[in-house]
Amino acid sequence: MKTGNNLKNVIADVTVINNPDPTLKFSNITASNGEFSIKCPFLNEGTHQVIVNLRSHNNHTLALASVNLTVPITSNSS
Repeated sequence: MKTGNNLKNVIADVTVINNPDPTLKFSNITASNGEFSIKCPFLNEGTHQVIVNLRSHNNHTLALASVNLTVPITSNSS
């Protein structure tokens, strides 16, 4: 992970948490080249915790990360 090279052939599980919003879970996202993305429903403004678990195809955990995602307040001006 310190080489700057992507991990290859990984599976990702992503959880997005923010109370009182429902917890969103995305499981078994394949990333053959080490890159993946998800489309998440619109989140309310505020800070959401995003937890990512990367694992190999034989279910060995390779990396676990938690980051905060801030969704700004939007104004609907005409």
